[in-house]
Amino acid sequence: MKSGNIVDLSNLDTRDLIEELQNRGYMTGLLFCREDVDLQLDSLRDGYPGLELTLSDEDKDNILEGDLPIDWTCERINESIYDGVYNFFSEEIEKWEENDLGEKTRSGFGN
Repeated sequence: MKSGNIVDLSNLDTRDLIEELQNRGYMTGLLFCREDVDLQLDSLRDGYPGLELTLSDEDKDNILEGDLPIDWTCERINESIYDGVYNFFSEEIEKWEENDLGEKTRSGFGN
């Protein structure tokens, strides 16, 4: 649901945006942007002096969108988050399951 508080963030530095997301509780260790592509491009340029290597913003976006295993990574992260929440409440869940199974057994479940 949108809050209606639309603010122009185009003038903010990337690091400021990341800090704001962190302040709101987002885990930002897996955020990637064009600057990350630039860092890798600079590293590649260092290894090949004199070779003209350039990328447009569209090229950088395509690299970020096409070469990262986003779906697979999101699935693994969501599974890990679920496991973390489950483990946090594992004692309560175990007690509930024992009680629920006991009630079902007493009421003839499975007979």
